[in-house]
Amino acid sequence: MSDRIIYLLHFCSPYRHARHYLGSTEDLGRRLEEHRAGRGARLMEVIQTHGIDFVLAHTWCGSRTLERLLKRRKGAPRLCPICRGRLQGSHIETLIQGVTGLDPGAVEREERELV
Repeated sequence: MSDRIIYLLHFCSPYRHARHYLGSTEDLGRRLEEHRAGRGARLMEVIQTHGIDFVLAHTWCGSRTLERLLKRRKGAPRLCPICRGRLQGSHIETLIQGVTGLDPGAVEREERELV
């Protein structure tokens, strides 16, 4: 059993072809703070430099092996509830508000504009 968290970040605006980042960590709060500061992953540094915000779209419990399998599938939009139009329920809204401090309704409006 693993105590790692695999997470999917959805970019509020695409950066070239990239609309998501998939990673894993043992401390999600710390890792999200690093990403917000543009540290930890080159893509996250680039989107921070370009002023692109992101939201936590989904999490799974798993290992680095599962993270690698998910990355190899190259199907982040299929894994993303935002891209799939499934941004519903207070659980997702609470996650978005807790991570970003944004009003979930504003995030949903931005998401609809991206689709």
